Amino acid sequence: MSKSQVGKIIGQVLASLWKRLHPLHLPRPTKDILMASAQQYFLQWDLPHCIGSLDVCHIEIKKPPHSGSKYYNYKKFFSTPLQALVDADGKFISIDVGGYGSQHDSTTFRCSSLYKNFKAGKLNFPEDDGRYGLEVNTPYFIIGDGAYALSRNLIKPYPGHELTSMQKMFNKRISRARINVERAFGKLKKKWKIFKQPIEQKLSKTKLIVTVACVLTNTIIDLETLGVDVNPRQPAIVHRVVGNDVFTGNSQVVRNKLMTYMINNPI
Repeated sequence: MSKSQVGKIIGQVLASLWKRLHPLHLPRPTKDILMASAQQYFLQWDLPHCIGSLDVCHIEIKKPPHSGSKYYNYKKFFSTPLQALVDADGKFISIDVGGYGSQHDSTTFRCSSLYKNFKAGKLNFPEDDGRYGLEVNTPYFIIGDGAYALSRNLIKPYPGHELTSMQKMFNKRISRARINVERAFGKLKKKWKIFKQPIEQKLSKTKLIVTVACVLTNTIIDLETLGVDVNPRQPAIVHRVVGNDVFTGNSQVVRNKLMTYMINNPI
């Protein structure tokens, strides 16, 4: 059997795995999925209204032909980005694979299906409410690092070095919860040996390899936790405000509400 035939078979297997597994283990994130993630972030990390942690991992690849320095990243190797939104258990909620290794994480986010679907109203954040001890209506949000733009639905640490004690406390709590996405990337690369060296495939095949690796990782987590009853608390619901302009609005107000909660609920 020739190499081209083997490659074709492998491609068909990968496509079949993705088709069969992603509806079960990496479905499009619905409002219910995001609400469940927010509850687990509150239970495990004492962080109210967080639906997930966002970051980018660089997948090392062989330099594509005639690509110049487009895929050469700041870590000084050729790569294509894997952007992931991860829940409190380290499972992938949403992934986007592709783009140039040289592009900024914020550009990767703006080009991602996650961002575009939220903006188009195809994927909605839960409506603002006062669950989890916040007492006042507060948006649900993603947490990211300093590479992202602050908004009502994307919260990041305070920048700079001359911070108040409250701002330092806030940053520590956010960074503490963000560790999940870093662990998820670490687990992905440790689990699948193909990531031990540059992937020498066409970009289309590389994207398929990475997406299947992610859904297989989720599948393993689901099977390992099969039948486990987490017996979550049922926090009281405060009236909700209908409507949500995703990634717009007064971000400072949201961050201040969250800081107030942290001050009143130290860990």
